[in-house]
Amino acid sequence: MPQGVKGYLDEQVANSKDKKFHVSLNGKDLALTPVKIHEGGKSTTPVDMKSVDGKIYEIDFTTSNGQVTGARVGKINGKAPSAQ
Repeated sequence: MPQGVKGYLDEQVANSKDKKFHVSLNGKDLALTPVKIHEGGKSTTPVDMKSVDGKIYEIDFTTSNGQVTGARVGKINGKAPSAQ
């Protein structure tokens, strides 16, 4: 399991008031619970996360030298997100 992404997620969740990972999608804040960290490539690691409404979001974390440098929503329930 990539320690960089797992360590980053653990820290973000521990430091949030609701113990969730927060990401913005179309200007809205999403509070997500990490479910599964996938095997990623050299610089991107996808993580499945669940929202309170039950949707599964795949968040793609970009890393450089083991440090997370960015995160974006890659898929929602298995499909690419559409701009709203």
